Amino acid sequence: MSGLLLHPDDQTIFYALGSTVVIKPLLKDEQSFLQCGNGEGTISCMALSQNGQYLAAGQETQPGFRVHVIQIFFFFLYASVWLWNLEKKEIAHRFDIFQSKVQAVMFSPTGKYLAALGDERNNNLVIFDALTGKALCGSPAANEVALCLRYANHTDDILITAGKYNLRVWKRSDLLFCSECYAAYTICGVFLVFWQKKNSLMKKKKLQPTNCQLGHLKRVFNCIAIEKNDDIAYVGTTSGDVLQISLKNALLQKKTLSTIKSITLEGKVTSLVLNLPKDHFFVGTDKAMMYLVRLEDFDRINDLCFPHDCSQLFVTASTNDIRVWNAKNGNELLRIKVPNLECHCVKLAKNGLSIISGWSDGKIRAFYPESGKTMFTIENAHKGKVTALALSSDGSKLVTGGTDSNVRVWSITPNKQSMLESFKEHQNSISSITVSKTFL
Repeated sequence: MSGLLLHPDDQTIFYALGSTVVIKPLLKDEQSFLQCGNGEGTISCMALSQNGQYLAAGQETQPGFRVHVIQIFFFFLYASVWLWNLEKKEIAHRFDIFQSKVQAVMFSPTGKYLAALGDERNNNLVIFDALTGKALCGSPAANEVALCLRYANHTDDILITAGKYNLRVWKRSDLLFCSECYAAYTICGVFLVFWQKKNSLMKKKKLQPTNCQLGHLKRVFNCIAIEKNDDIAYVGTTSGDVLQISLKNALLQKKTLSTIKSITLEGKVTSLVLNLPKDHFFVGTDKAMMYLVRLEDFDRINDLCFPHDCSQLFVTASTNDIRVWNAKNGNELLRIKVPNLECHCVKLAKNGLSIISGWSDGKIRAFYPESGKTMFTIENAHKGKVTALALSSDGSKLVTGGTDSNVRVWSITPNKQSMLESFKEHQNSISSITVSKTFL
């Protein structure tokens, strides 16, 4: 399901909530809504046209309801204006075609056409004219259910569908026939062929599929991405592997993809959307969670802390560096790097005058929060990594723990640091330390 979208203006996200599309500006504390029908169905998929003019939403209804609906919302007053006007939004078209669920929707690169997939009860691929709302052509998607689709990046005439044991490249073409051979037919009530007279000939829009040659591989495909030049399609599977398919000849490529970095999130990933500068992406999961992931920060966060009595800023410790963030808009305010070292823990002094941190080389480092310059360094604070720390309320005492199982108490000032006590009551690494308010 594509339940999370980013507008081409890079300023607005759209996500599904029941039968409602929520429209949320990223930098404003406001949101608005688009309602699909009377709330009788759940949104199963969404798509935005590349120019941001149209939003398509497919619905799923409970068994026994009449049909499922694709609705295209026109939410700009003028096509050339990259702003949506909720007061004047309107439903451009409504297609009551699919019997139970719209599996996937996708706009063509020019936005002229909308492709839609039904579920196993009506496993058809149908192409609509997004301007007139007419069904232009269609075909059964495959013998087994198709789950996802994707248009090529530069042509309206090529798209790919994938699902349970099926992977197909489709080409849409115009074929001319003698007018005496005119015929129209339907499949499951869906008008699949659109004819147009041209002198004595008829023009027929037709979808022609090519099955991708996968050899002995049998996979259930659930997502598709296509390279910018439209040469290669990357198709994800429920078994966890990614296949590379040549769009020119529909052949499986023998290249192997390797994981560069990974991150663990809550729930199954249902949506991925990359921003315009391609420096971060949004993730949606089936646990109703949304995440913003920066590509350059695609590493784990080891620790996080807020200043005393302040929620406007926060500090993170990661595998690469320490960073200070604006909590309201997510902007990075300061970055502190120590080459080839990992920061495992970080704390802010109560007076806000220092950032205290523990590192993988066994050292404790303090920095000025305004400039990021080093205030002091405690050499050989622990054998191995410094993994936990806590500060007294007045900032004069520091308690640290490490992978050497030691807990140590330090007296610290900007000019002098000395160890007061050392304890070894644990057998493994120290993961967390908390001190009482009366600890001085």
